[in-house]
Amino acid sequence: MKIARFFSFNSEKSYVAAYSVEGKQVGRSVKLGSPLDFSVFIPSVMILDENFNVVNVIKSSHFPYSEDSFGANLYKGTFSLPDGYTKLYLLIYTTAKDASGSTVIDNELLQNSMRYDRVADVGKFF
Repeated sequence: MKIARFFSFNSEKSYVAAYSVEGKQVGRSVKLGSPLDFSVFIPSVMILDENFNVVNVIKSSHFPYSEDSFGANLYKGTFSLPDGYTKLYLLIYTTAKDASGSTVIDNELLQNSMRYDRVADVGKFF
């Protein structure tokens, strides 16, 4: 299940994507990527248990900027879902610091990304 909307945290606001993960998926690795489009969404992930208690927070530094083998530019990383839970919730968001920063992209790479005229998914799972 995925829900995308704008959310206000205690200290900041962010666009979010939320996913629920059933127990049989717990303990597995998750690849997360945020592609370069007309803008960049630098992801952070909050993992909540079935009672909505924070289990782990994965900071944006875990998702470095890179170019994949197909020439796509994105922030991407892999993390594992913790064991011992019947259900988990993943909240993907960006921090005010990351949203106010900048990323320097090679002009040729930017033009290549923009020529497809697509809208990037926020926190797209591979």
